[in-house]
Amino acid sequence: MKHPLSNLPSRARRAALIAVLGLAGSATLALAQTGQFIPLGDLFTGTNANFNSSANGIAIGGNTVAGSGSLDGLSGGSVFEAFRWPGSGSIISIGDLSGGITNAAALGVSGDGSIIVGYGHDNLTVAQQKPFSWTSGGGFVTLGTLSGGLFGTAQGISSN
Repeated sequence: MKHPLSNLPSRARRAALIAVLGLAGSATLALAQTGQFIPLGDLFTGTNANFNSSANGIAIGGNTVAGSGSLDGLSGGSVFEAFRWPGSGSIISIGDLSGGITNAAALGVSGDGSIIVGYGHDNLTVAQQKPFSWTSGGGFVTLGTLSGGLFGTAQGISSN
């Protein structure tokens, strides 16, 4: 039996998958090529059962998923880091910008999965959220804000 999304163009399948991933919320999931959902888990590994993670972006081939997860296991969470899922195994924290509070989210992924974008904090003020790009070889790069701005986020990236 064919998966219901298999008749849609690849962009529509990805959009539908991202919508489902975003709704998954506390049980972050990915959709395998077989049409089966794969639980990705959470960054928190303690005994508290309040998982709190969210997948927010996926690469074209599904080889990379990006999102954010709670590190403290509290219901509602208060300490979040951005993560990536490399297509198998567990999600991997990519962290947050250095020097600030720990509150980051990965929101978009390039088509090949090599670049992740989102937001983080490079100081101790929540109101000064900064957009970033991240690669495995270069780590975080703060993208800056518009002139005079204190708040920004990168929500998407082109496929190339």
